[in-house]
Amino acid sequence: MEIIEFSNEYRDETIQLLIDVAVNEYGFVNWEKWFRIFENEFYINDNGNCWLAIESGKVVGTISLKNLCNNIGEIKNLYVHSRYRNRKIAQSLLDTLIKFARSNGYNELQLDTYDEFKEAIKFYEKNSFYKYDFIDETYKYIYKRNLFEEDVNLQMKLNICLITPNVFPVPAVKGGACETLVETLIKENEKYNKLNLICVSIYNEEAFFQSKKYKNTNFIYIKETNKNEKIIDLSFNENDESMIDYMDSIYKQIKDLNIDFIVIEGGNLKEYKYLLDRFPKEKRIAHFHGNFIYDKEYDDIYGYYISVSEYIANQFINSGLSQKNRMKVLYNGIEVEKFRRIVSNKEKKELMEKYNIKENDNVIIYCGRIIEKKGVKELLLAFKNSKYLNNSKLLFVGNSVFGNNARTEFDRELEKIAEDIKEKVVFTNFIHNDDLYKIYSIADIAVVPTISEEAFGLVVVEFLASGKPLIVTNSGAFPEIVNSDVAIIINKDEKIKENITNAIDFLIEHPKKREEMQKEAGKVADRFSSEKFYNNFYKIMNDIKKEEIILKQV
Repeated sequence: MEIIEFSNEYRDETIQLLIDVAVNEYGFVNWEKWFRIFENEFYINDNGNCWLAIESGKVVGTISLKNLCNNIGEIKNLYVHSRYRNRKIAQSLLDTLIKFARSNGYNELQLDTYDEFKEAIKFYEKNSFYKYDFIDETYKYIYKRNLFEEDVNLQMKLNICLITPNVFPVPAVKGGACETLVETLIKENEKYNKLNLICVSIYNEEAFFQSKKYKNTNFIYIKETNKNEKIIDLSFNENDESMIDYMDSIYKQIKDLNIDFIVIEGGNLKEYKYLLDRFPKEKRIAHFHGNFIYDKEYDDIYGYYISVSEYIANQFINSGLSQKNRMKVLYNGIEVEKFRRIVSNKEKKELMEKYNIKENDNVIIYCGRIIEKKGVKELLLAFKNSKYLNNSKLLFVGNSVFGNNARTEFDRELEKIAEDIKEKVVFTNFIHNDDLYKIYSIADIAVVPTISEEAFGLVVVEFLASGKPLIVTNSGAFPEIVNSDVAIIINKDEKIKENITNAIDFLIEHPKKREEMQKEAGKVADRFSSEKFYNNFYKIMNDIKKEEIILKQV
């Protein structure tokens, strides 16, 4: 088999192959007319090209490159005849195109494909293409690959040290939003291996053993020391001795490593001054996972900031940050496919029996911490006023403290409110993130009634990935995640309970609306996939590195 540039002597054979595969095999009947007027000049005249795979004198595969604009190329017509597949012909065609693209100044390649073509998607992802966006209602997606960044970074694979708060371990065996996100980066780095990751975490035996499955990340575990040991000469006003011990232990472990950036993943960001002052400022990055108001002390500690939403970024900038280029936005991401796993009817039935849910019940679900600012009290009171209370069930998934079933005064207050409808309300306590998709599968409507300002809201994306119609407040970054196609967005004002009740009743009364929302939910969730999260993190790290290189040259 050989790969050659398109020649007119093969024109008829090429057209027939395109029709055989795309039209006859895949059913794209509307494309036949376009294929029959195929001309290679369409590609060649604008710095594109077309290649053929030739086996025993026959055309068995094709691929084309079209110049879109600004050094961006579009891959077209990658087809291999069914009798010649699994012979690495598609790989040879793609390798030929990429080599041509690199030598002809292309910085980026993109293509589109349909979600149903799983083998094709697997092939593209193996070749470093990542899902970028969806095109239309037919589940057609754009995939991209950045050649420029690859060329730049062939000689610059960055060493990134991720430091998590001394609360929960990584892998996130005890839960925790920051820890789950860090583990998501680690998992994606196993696939793409674009970064040398170092993860600093408190020690936990289960996490330690789970970390062994990750080959592209260096885990540094810090064991708790004697909290009664006296610490003196602190460089800040905090007196958390365990935190001092934590940072001293971190420094001993990383001081001799060649680190490009240290990223502090949440927690009390000012506390880390004690550790970070021992490293150049341009290497220090604060990753905001919550609400932060600008304070000059942050500027004394950090060279750059990463925010989980535009809402948080604008809040920080508008409160005083003058150099806006130091703030980067990185939307959180989840393992979307994890929440699309199939749950058998048997498993659903067992869950429904466990929580005493009847087959015709309307199941309303909340997932998150059971604390006042999450609006759970308002949701409970709103649920009590639903006209469909008699055939509905409200599930509260979570508890007051991550991974801990301890009860608080607020828990007891909620139980008292629910006392007269206790057969209608279920408190499941903590459920590990890996198992959430199961309980999501038995829900009809998801509610995220936060009354404070949410920095992002991972649970919103989880519900979207699970295909759940949503009711959310207009809290913080929620409007950046959802739209009216997938959620009813309500005001968190004095009428919040009434607003929640009306939204629940409306969705119960309109099953077709729920179906429409469910159909759109998956598309919105794909914008916040773990792949996008990782690739955007990778891009931000490299952008910052390039900015630093330029500054040093000025």
